[in-house]
Amino acid sequence: MSSGKLVTVLGVSGTILLGMALPANAAFSGSAAVSTAVSTVTVAPPGNVTLTLTSCQGVSMQVRLSWSASATPGVDGYQSSFLFNGQPYQVQSDGSTGSVTVNLTKPNAATAWTATGSVATQTSYGWTATSPQTPAVTC
Repeated sequence: MSSGKLVTVLGVSGTILLGMALPANAAFSGSAAVSTAVSTVTVAPPGNVTLTLTSCQGVSMQVRLSWSASATPGVDGYQSSFLFNGQPYQVQSDGSTGSVTVNLTKPNAATAWTATGSVATQTSYGWTATSPQTPAVTC
């Protein structure tokens, strides 16, 4: 091997060895914005909930609970809840119903009964929202 080639091979070999012995020195900088926001749906209760005494004769009491539909997407029904003299009573209705009528028999005609009502929106994904109780009606 000629001396020129030998010097070249030794020079390249020395550079490689020196490069392997020195630590790497690199700096990286930069940033990326990542959104962590999660969108959610707020379930709205039904609106305009009203309770009307439709009949009060003897021992029979009939009330009608009415409401306007919730604007929440994915509504698949409503749960109507009543309190008759403080005792709970519930009625399940489908997504298109905006009212329900309930007939109740009182223990005697002389007993005055009160009723209040509320309606809960039920969604296909399991979330609910309940309206406030209506003012009481008395029979």
